[in-house]
Parts: sequence; structure tokens; C-alpha cells
Amino acid sequence: MTDTASTTWLVLGSSPNAERMLDVAHAAHQDAVVISTNSALQWVVPDYYLLQDPVAIKQWKDIAHEYRETHGTQIVSIRRPDIARSGLDADILLEMHNGLETRYYRDRYVNCFFSGQFTAQFALMNGAEKLLLVGHEGYPRGAREAWTVKHLPGWWQSCVDVCPDVEFVFYGKLTYEISGENVRIVNRI
Repeated sequence: MTDTASTTWLVLGSSPNAERMLDVAHAAHQDAVVISTNSALQWVVPDYYLLQDPVAIKQWKDIAHEYRETHGTQIVSIRRPDIARSGLDADILLEMHNGLETRYYRDRYVNCFFSGQFTAQFALMNGAEKLLLVGHEGYPRGAREAWTVKHLPGWWQSCVDVCPDVEFVFYGKLTYEISGENVRIVNRI
């Protein structure tokens, strides 16, 4: 387990290029606190693992419980009735504010569309000063492309704008535009 007092967090999503870019980010920042979600559990043993999607809970909860027992991974989820009924035994339950948000607020957890957005909120709310964002480049094709366009650009830009004191390092070729003095994009291995 990582020293969770670190202010650098590797926030691992599960979009198409996540596995390819993980080694690049992790090699340069071995001391980073790691939070992952969904299928990213198969690539790294995280310090924190977030499950909030009913399909992902069904698929990954047993492995998450095993990682807690064998590696000390803390399971993070959201306080919702469907999650309470799912059999997921979470260590940390996040309280969400109502409504689906397309922007980030620094003082509270907000409902958003992708699990990776919840992991980023968790890192920021726990003192992250640098986010290594792997697997957050969006989905370039198919049904999820429309959701990427609708839910990611504005949300990530609001994170960057609301947190000028946090460095955002995106790994991979983003399918959306984002800018700021606190943004760096690493898209080559």
C-alpha cells in the first residue's frame, strides 16, 4: 500500500487507453496514492477502489473484497439504496448532492455520469495536489461517444478552473478539449 499522505494521486479509469498509459504514469510516480474503478482493478492493486455502477458491482465486488483482505484496499462507494442492496461491503460511503452535475464543486460530492469522475472527486476531496489521470481520455466511438461529449469536457474544465492549485496530468489522447496553466497532457509512451 502507498503512503496515503501523498498529495499525488494516480486516478485510474477504464477507458480504452488506460492499460497502455498506466505504466508511464506509475513509473514516474511510484509514491502516488492509487484510486481505480471498474475493470481497472485487473491492472493494479489500488489503495482505494470505487464501485458505484450496478453492473460493475456485480462483476468486481468479490475481487474488491478479496483485495481489501489481502492488500488493504479500501472500497469506496456511494450511499444509495441500490448499492446497499447489492451486497457490496464498502469501507467509505460518499454522500452525493441531488441531481446529475456537468460541473465540479470543490466543497461537496456531486453525482456525475462516469465512475472516473467520482474517483477524481474523491482524490480532490482528500487533499490531492497533483492528479495523474489515466483512462480519462473519453470514448472515441460508439454509444459512449455521445456521453463523452455531453459529460466530460465541461466537467473536467470546471475541475481545472475551480482547482488552480492542483496540477492535472492527463495521460492519453483526449477526445475533448481542456486547457489551463495547471493542465499537462502526456500522450506518448
